[in-house]
Amino acid sequence: MSTSTSTTPKLTTDVEQSTAISALIGAVVTVVTSFVPFSPIVGGAVAAYLRRGGRREGARVGAISGLIAAIPIVLILGLIFGGLSIATIVDRAVGGFLLFAGLLVISTVLVAGIVAGLSAFGGYLAAVLLERERAAGDREWTAAGETGSEEPIGGDEATGTEVIDPTADADVAPGVEETTDLGDPKGGPV
Repeated sequence: MSTSTSTTPKLTTDVEQSTAISALIGAVVTVVTSFVPFSPIVGGAVAAYLRRGGRREGARVGAISGLIAAIPIVLILGLIFGGLSIATIVDRAVGGFLLFAGLLVISTVLVAGIVAGLSAFGGYLAAVLLERERAAGDREWTAAGETGSEEPIGGDEATGTEVIDPTADADVAPGVEETTDLGDPKGGPV
């Protein structure tokens, strides 16, 4: 028996597929939340958050999400202005046809540009927030001494908390506080 291997070429890489899926999910969020003002910002932010890239990648996936989300709006505009321009052809009004065709092109470019721009902005904001979240997580991780780096264990000056190194005193088990016997519990000396 011979085993056959598939020679079908892989159409997209994992990164491209992840970008496409994230952008599609962001576009769905934009369309579903379209009743909310600035919903493209929300959709772009969701797409960038799912993609987990840097600022440029967040803006890129957000813009792609916005272009996908603009498709239903452009189709509706096409029906409206297309129907109006066809109605002018019946009356043989070339000027009216050109007017509605021009309005269709201008409105398509404006809608796609605005939605993609707002989505890119949302993607950029999400990437900035992710960077801050990662930086805060790295500080906490380092402060707890889990990275194995040579950084001293101390505390976080921003919050005023102090992290105690459980390996500093071998006589005390981690998580157990060391107490000093000051005498009899009733207050007298031993």
